[in-house]
Amino acid sequence: MNKYLAILIVVCTTCVEAKVLYDKNGVRIEYHCTDTGKHTYCNLSPESDPDYTDKKIKIWKVTLKITNGSGRKIKPTTAGIAWVTVKPQSGNIFNYCSYNHVDNLHKLDGHLDQQKIFFSITYDALPIPPGRTISNSTYLYLYEDDPPELNQWLFDGYRFLEDKKRTPKASQQPAKQAPTKVTPPASKPASKPAKQTPSISRGPSGSLILLIDVSGSMSGTKLSSAKGAAINTIRKALKNKTEIAILTFEGDCTSPIHASIGFSRNESELVAFVKGLNARGGTPLATALEATNRFMNQNKSASSRTQMILLLADGDDGCGNLDAILNQLKQNNLLYRHETVGLEVSGSAQRQLQNIATQSGGKYHSATSQNLSKVFSDAMDLMKMLDMIGKFR
Repeated sequence: MNKYLAILIVVCTTCVEAKVLYDKNGVRIEYHCTDTGKHTYCNLSPESDPDYTDKKIKIWKVTLKITNGSGRKIKPTTAGIAWVTVKPQSGNIFNYCSYNHVDNLHKLDGHLDQQKIFFSITYDALPIPPGRTISNSTYLYLYEDDPPELNQWLFDGYRFLEDKKRTPKASQQPAKQAPTKVTPPASKPASKPAKQTPSISRGPSGSLILLIDVSGSMSGTKLSSAKGAAINTIRKALKNKTEIAILTFEGDCTSPIHASIGFSRNESELVAFVKGLNARGGTPLATALEATNRFMNQNKSASSRTQMILLLADGDDGCGNLDAILNQLKQNNLLYRHETVGLEVSGSAQRQLQNIATQSGGKYHSATSQNLSKVFSDAMDLMKMLDMIGKFR
């Protein structure tokens, strides 16, 4: 039986070492807030900024951790399985110096921090295997006398993937029909397997992932064009009996997937997901690429003959390890064919997208907001051709 769990809890508490927010059915969510022991000052002066202060800034580390101890793989029911909102204890989020004016503490734990005041941590909707713990962290730059406070948190539910597979078995219609053995002719049972054969062809002929850059530079016309191109591609792909998943990326390199919808052939759900996209943050292309190829490997249908990732980006990778990740994916036989689309890009961004396409056996496409739908359509035509030729990896 499928289990859907959802809970909304609003709490206010000062920063503690650890707090269990949810612990049920083997799924545990913890909130951690740690004083890093690091301090800084705003690099400003009374002359340069009317809100100047000489208060010491303390750095806190905030982490949201999810552990799946259920023994079964779980799948979030929405794009974000959980998030927390944190604010200064005073509630005042305006009188802190600009992050750009905080010196020498832009890097902690080996990765770039992108904000001094933290509002939320989210998780993407990728399946969580049994026994796996995932965590997401950020750093807060707050006045020493104003520690952070957990304001509210949301856990938006999940289901057990194994239960979904069991559902068809629960309807035991063939068993109920068994007593009607009175059907005399032996020819009728022989005809039943022949009727079942078309059901195999109903499975998806191919698996397509739309990997879409939703970083801040994609806002406005670019994102509108991307939405239109994606919706046209969804409709065209579904006519070709292709299953589609959509992953969007932005922000931090440690958790690059901003939102996602798993493989589906439901047009209304896929289109609604695309229409709800918004742009913000940086461009963690390298780690998004790794997560997407692994997602394809773990979630594509067994009947899928052709797999392809259609990648749209409008800027450089912000993680700096693109070549290493491409090599690792190739060594592990996890690099699927990529049709890469550079939306009004040039220079290093174009070279990176060309390299991804070349390394994966795909093709690079240059696009503008005006011809993006046609570029996506051409990539879909190529996938259909590959599907006609036979299985392609």
